[in-house]
Amino acid sequence: MLKRTPYTLLVFICLFQFILFPASTPLLADELKTKAVQLEFKIKMAGEIPLNQPTAVSVGSNKRIYVLDGVNNRVAVFNYDGTFLFSFGSEGNKQGEFNLPVGLALDTNDDVFVADTRNHRVQVFNSDGKFRYLFNLTGPKGNAPPDPTSLVITKKELFIVDNDNHRIQVFAKVGGFLFQWGTKGDETSEFNYPSTITSDGKRNLYVVDVFNTRVQVFDKNGSLTGSIGQWGVEQGQFVRPKGIAIRNDKEVFVSDGYMRVIEVFKKDGEYLHTLGDKKGNIMRFITPTAIHIDDSDRLYVCEMLDNSIGVYSFR
Repeated sequence: MLKRTPYTLLVFICLFQFILFPASTPLLADELKTKAVQLEFKIKMAGEIPLNQPTAVSVGSNKRIYVLDGVNNRVAVFNYDGTFLFSFGSEGNKQGEFNLPVGLALDTNDDVFVADTRNHRVQVFNSDGKFRYLFNLTGPKGNAPPDPTSLVITKKELFIVDNDNHRIQVFAKVGGFLFQWGTKGDETSEFNYPSTITSDGKRNLYVVDVFNTRVQVFDKNGSLTGSIGQWGVEQGQFVRPKGIAIRNDKEVFVSDGYMRVIEVFKKDGEYLHTLGDKKGNIMRFITPTAIHIDDSDRLYVCEMLDNSIGVYSFR
């Protein structure tokens, strides 16, 4: 039986919904506008051990690919061609150990920040996996302990998704709580189990608000500046949005774990297209969750129930 992570729970709900929706929906129609991507390779093994529900991926300036191998409680590191290099981490609650981690991000020095989800903390390592420091997260009195599932690093700050408490927490990069925003609800600036966060590298933060089936956009002070998507099965709509990435500061990519697609929007929320193959068919991913686009314009997709990272190029 698979161990449960926040993403696993969401995937279970998505699979349950399959019996509630017809197999053929407007989003599955062949006439949808698509943009082709090409699968270059998949990463499924880290040495002799297969990946087990990978939940995050990022690429450093050193061209190493860092994969958060969630159920295996480790970070697996690969060359740019997908060749396994090494891994670090194991199950536990001591420094350098993880308990079902979900989120991962790299800073400009290639330091690796891990959202150690069930240990309710963030751990930081250098690019070779050497432990540097950690800091614990605290929840509101009487509420669940924080479950960090995604993070974004700026020059001095760390923005962390607290999934169970429906909020964004902001810390100094070296630890130290600064401020937070969000509460459970479906109004603007409220969340219902947010999952992932990314930045356009300027003033905007994009938060995937899973059960509100939208992406909310904020400035770095937590003020709402926009919104993308809504519930539905038509183009530009979501059933279970999961991952998000920004391409060339112009396009917003959002994965939908239930619909098995990645949709692309302008930053103002206008739908552009759905990723497809060279024949114009919609590209079907296997439970796409976290996604990442690197500086060389390659797309990385955590296909969680395929236990793989798909690496794609734009055609």
